[in-house]
Amino acid sequence: MKLCALTTALAIALAAGGTGARADDDKATAEAPGTNPGEIAEAAPPELQGVKLDEKMGAKIPLDLVFTDETGAPIQLGALFGDGKPVLLTFNYSSCPMLCSVQLGGLVKSLNELSWSAGVEFRIITIGLNPMEGHKRAMETKMRYLGRYKRSTGDEGWRFLTGPEKNIRALAAAVGYSYRMDPQTGQYFHPAAVTVLSPDGAVSSYIYGVEYPVAPLAVTLMAARKGQLTEATERFLMACFHYDAPRGNAAVAMKVMQIGGIAFVGAVLVVFGVARTRRKGSKRGRTMRS
Repeated sequence: MKLCALTTALAIALAAGGTGARADDDKATAEAPGTNPGEIAEAAPPELQGVKLDEKMGAKIPLDLVFTDETGAPIQLGALFGDGKPVLLTFNYSSCPMLCSVQLGGLVKSLNELSWSAGVEFRIITIGLNPMEGHKRAMETKMRYLGRYKRSTGDEGWRFLTGPEKNIRALAAAVGYSYRMDPQTGQYFHPAAVTVLSPDGAVSSYIYGVEYPVAPLAVTLMAARKGQLTEATERFLMACFHYDAPRGNAAVAMKVMQIGGIAFVGAVLVVFGVARTRRKGSKRGRTMRS
């Protein structure tokens, strides 16, 4: 029986930069197996092995790649660069069971709070991971998010592109984004992260996760516009995969739910204990006063 998709956060090195003892900690973390920045831990389910993000700061993306835009027209990647606008690059797909909608929803939330507008000061490019999803599906997905992005320039500023698998993988490889498809379910195992590109198509920074605080996002975009490189302050990679009970992957989901259940029960007991202690203290105080 197929169960619904599971989004799981997996352990990665937490902070970048720093000196002294902090630098030593970062070095030790980076050298630990399976805990390099942007790499899935070795204890992760087999489905997620190899799903990672290898940062390629300063690397240039291949601007000669040709994709299809949401209207069905061919477009060379270079046509979206070179006008002084930094670019937020995301990899998603329309039929993604959970993570993509959470990630893009989180991005829209922050974009609505940002003083800059997509299409004016910067641009967003979302690349469809699934080459079988054509431009019509890309347009449907685009309209869904533009309905939540309250800026008149969103249509021009946020492009949803599809294309052949070789072009998708070539672009992903250029920014260090590793993903793979499960041939049995057709779902993609992929990280949640935004690649920030300079106006000439060089990797300026990465933003991990599904929430993008406005202040750091603004600083990162301004640095990218100037062609500056900005180290990610947090590296906590999230990955999405579809699990199937007959294949044994339901055990992973059960383990996650068990951990979550234990944490919830523990929190309830703590709250209950604090409340009970406060009631006893209050009762003792009233007795002493009487």
